[in-house]
Amino acid sequence: MTDHPHTDNNEQTVESRPAPQTPPPTRFGLKDGLQFFLCLLAVGGTLAYLMRPAKNPAQALVEAPVQEAPEVSACGYQTIFVRSDSALFQKLHLTEAVKKTVEAPLCRVTGAVAAVKNNIDGEWQWQFHSPELLAAYSDWRRSLADVTFAEEQLKATNRLSETKIKTLTGKIERKKKLVEIGTDTQLDLAELEAEQLEQEIENSKAVYEAETALRSAKNAATVSTRQLEQEGIEPNLLDSDQENLAIVMANIPETLFDSVRVGQRCRLRFSGIPDKSHDGEIAAIVPFVSKELRSMRALFTVESPHALLRAGMFADVDLGIDPRDVLLVPTEAVVHIGRDDYVLCRIDEEHWRVAPVETGPSHEEDVEIVRGICDGETIVGLGAILLKAAMIDSLDESVFPETIGGEPQSAGESQPSDTADNSDADQNSDAAQSTDAKSSEPQGEKP
Repeated sequence: MTDHPHTDNNEQTVESRPAPQTPPPTRFGLKDGLQFFLCLLAVGGTLAYLMRPAKNPAQALVEAPVQEAPEVSACGYQTIFVRSDSALFQKLHLTEAVKKTVEAPLCRVTGAVAAVKNNIDGEWQWQFHSPELLAAYSDWRRSLADVTFAEEQLKATNRLSETKIKTLTGKIERKKKLVEIGTDTQLDLAELEAEQLEQEIENSKAVYEAETALRSAKNAATVSTRQLEQEGIEPNLLDSDQENLAIVMANIPETLFDSVRVGQRCRLRFSGIPDKSHDGEIAAIVPFVSKELRSMRALFTVESPHALLRAGMFADVDLGIDPRDVLLVPTEAVVHIGRDDYVLCRIDEEHWRVAPVETGPSHEEDVEIVRGICDGETIVGLGAILLKAAMIDSLDESVFPETIGGEPQSAGESQPSDTADNSDADQNSDAAQSTDAKSSEPQGEKP
């Protein structure tokens, strides 16, 4: 048995394990110190902010920056505010509404020759531009003739009745004398008196029939007259004895009703005679308004020398060629909003009134103002379109519903009712706070 050297397994195992390593000591570097200092500074700043004393509310209001007023805004019904030192105000061109004398026509419309009186085979006759107008004219002439005939028939019937009654009255008077002397009897006299009564009844019937015929003829004449007017012709113009007369009809827009009157001068230029103009006047205005065109029909009379004009010829009609005084503003001053036109008129240095206006015809760079503003008012000319948004806001009645006497409330005007309501509310609030404070106090025991 071989002897093996004795070895200790436990010692061999212990010696084979590696010895534990001790971690190196931690070093506090410059970077870590800087981070610690920043964190400490942040925490200190937060605590200082949380522990700061509260500011006085009055001092806070004083220190608060004052908000600058907007350049433009709506400040009332039909009233806007424009800051006078703003850049927008510098872009506006202010001018005045001025009254001037103009000779330009009030408006220009297109018309046509409805009827012309020419010499045909030695007789002056009317010629019309449509068969309907010719038929209406024929019916009208026939109805006038019927009226004349019915009037003559009524006169003749009255004369005949008077003559018959007069004859019978004479016979009765003679018969009475014969009865008195005994030549004729009372029976003969009674027969004559009965005949007179019968004649009076027949006369009344004949007169009634003649009057009825006259009324019917007049009614027919009235209907034919209205039909002729519906066709666009005033019947009285067709009774004129003037020779070489032409009647031109044209539709006048509804907006010019107040500016057109009978006798107003006009100038006509016919398409078939472009190198010559004709002066005429408004002879009649037909008392009907077209539902489709929303216009009324005016009739112009003009001479037709040498039978140059023909029925149906078209013409351009310049209305109102007489000099007249009108109120003019620049075209740029009129701002169209919805269906209406508006002009900005000055109230004071920074407030402007949005004035609704009614415009007329244009004259080069200006436009007529029929109503809405007065002569000499300061208005915004060029640049008024830049204020359109504020003008629209000022016309919103849901935002600015209150007016005084139908006029816009002036800017800066106080409203005492709101102030009184606010003061009452403040008093009620203070009283409620006082009541709450008293109720929160502890109540001591009564001795």
